[in-house]
Amino acid sequence: MISDQEDDESYVSSTSTHTSFFSVDSYGDEMFDYFDGSNDSLMMRIENNDFRLTQLSVYNSGKDWARLGRAVGQNYQIEVFRVFAGDDGEGIVRSTEVVDAFCAGLAQNRSITVFHSEGLEFTSGQIQIMRPFFSQNARLTEIKLKCSELECGDIRFLTEAIKERGKHAMTIRSFSYSDVASPSHISAILDLAKACTHLKSLRLSCLRSSSDISSCEAVASFLASKKCTIRKLNLIGNTINDAGCRIIAESLRNNSRLRQLCIDESWLIENHKITGQGFASFIPVVCDTSSIESTLISNHTLVYVNTNSDQRVPRELYDILQMNRSVEKSTVAKLKVLRYHFSGNFNMSAIAGLDAKALPDLLAWFNRLGHRMKYHQDGLQLYKSAFHRIIRHNPELCSYPSPDKLIRLKLESQVATLNCDLRDAREQVATLNCELRDARKQIEALKREAEELNSNK
Repeated sequence: MISDQEDDESYVSSTSTHTSFFSVDSYGDEMFDYFDGSNDSLMMRIENNDFRLTQLSVYNSGKDWARLGRAVGQNYQIEVFRVFAGDDGEGIVRSTEVVDAFCAGLAQNRSITVFHSEGLEFTSGQIQIMRPFFSQNARLTEIKLKCSELECGDIRFLTEAIKERGKHAMTIRSFSYSDVASPSHISAILDLAKACTHLKSLRLSCLRSSSDISSCEAVASFLASKKCTIRKLNLIGNTINDAGCRIIAESLRNNSRLRQLCIDESWLIENHKITGQGFASFIPVVCDTSSIESTLISNHTLVYVNTNSDQRVPRELYDILQMNRSVEKSTVAKLKVLRYHFSGNFNMSAIAGLDAKALPDLLAWFNRLGHRMKYHQDGLQLYKSAFHRIIRHNPELCSYPSPDKLIRLKLESQVATLNCDLRDAREQVATLNCELRDARKQIEALKREAEELNSNK
């Protein structure tokens, strides 16, 4: 069983190239025994379960494919099994019957943890034949398939096999597929990835439909879903353009799992080339500077997007990804706030507008941050600069009101007093107006009485 600690044991820095980030194989070639069909002694070692034979690479085994499948199926020592098959000149590899026999033998194996297949164009029937290998091998952790003839239904067969593993579905941590033909294939593969409940690495390369926006939307939907557990995503060798790049970038706003993303296009198709603008779409995702709150809740997990040797990747994006490498994500968030909201000629109006009771809390936040920043030289400098400016513009926080502040408070008091006097004066005017109105009514009444007396005489 693979522990969570092993998932986190290493990650590549943003400065590494994609060739070292996603190597063709993660195992040293010197560790492998190679079989090309001409080495009968090696075949016997496989059949006899030689305990020293744990990693095996096969290159065109000629007429021995059926025998090889049976031998590997009964072997319980082999852990890493790589198959590189092509036409050996006699057409043996392309024989459906021979490959059926090979698959039937392989289906019995329960020791292989890493399975790579390149060049074997499996049919639907052969996928069904191998189903027990994918559903019942509890040790399987990595699957890599490079073939162009699998149908969507075949991929769904694999997905169902993964689901049949039950709790052992969590052992599969890496899945790689090349030469995807259509958006429907991409959706099928992403459904398979969801079935691998603890998948950490996903590679989808040479997607012949990746220029289709719907393909990028499918990948983005997967990355934004709660079922996405992957830490590494390799989309190298595809035809993704700026629009597709932006769609994938936006999907990472709420993704706190993905750490490494290799998103590149086929350099042979100029119309689909990702430009600096495409890569720049990741900047507001990893550091949204629209507000302090937005910066705090930005993506602090992503540490790799292509490589800094790629001139199209903006330097600002590279710098932010470097900040994300810190293990303490709360420190990363605060460091971003310092850099983008409290560095240089930052706007002090936001501080001046705070309630007086809130300012001590702000200082306490800076104090805690100062202790965390002592291991981050750049962050410590930003912290000191920001703290100095806040104290300089708000000296009353140190129990020493500034002259400007005293004058402002005095004027504010005078204005408040004058407003109060004006309000009292207006109330007195209103009272006098009422008394005047009553007096006029009394005068009118007296005039009417006088007129009545005169008329009676």
